[in-house]
Amino acid sequence: MEIQSAKISDLKDFHTMVHLFQEHHYNAKSDYFINPKHIIFDRLSYKQLIEDQNRCILFAREDNRLAGMLMITIIKVSVGDLQYPRTHPTIEMVVVQEKFRRKGVAKMLIEAAYQWSRLKGFDEVVTDVWAFSDSAMKLFADEGFGVRSTRLFKKI
Repeated sequence: MEIQSAKISDLKDFHTMVHLFQEHHYNAKSDYFINPKHIIFDRLSYKQLIEDQNRCILFAREDNRLAGMLMITIIKVSVGDLQYPRTHPTIEMVVVQEKFRRKGVAKMLIEAAYQWSRLKGFDEVVTDVWAFSDSAMKLFADEGFGVRSTRLFKKI
């Protein structure tokens, strides 16, 4: 398995993986997530994503076959007056093609994200996981991620 940083020639693969990721979320919560059919990145917007120094998009490939993708972005968070502002790398998306699941692809992508984060001077990585995504919850728990806070919602 090879892990590679995104190139402009990866636009089609990027679309494939974003749609796979979004389909999972849309199927679970269509009142919140955009239908993947409506998500289109043109060459310019994709180029801006991969050239952003605060973002890293990684692809996993086995024998030139697309296996998975991870996107991590450095985000500055300011949460009111009672907490210090924080800047940290946030794993925004990890997605693995069905035939490559449970073969360590996501873990390899996450390890590469750790390396990128260390090179940027960080010693912590965060992620947000939707409660309906049992597989993501298990993956990140297995990777040693812990719960720092829980956001609750109620329709009124």
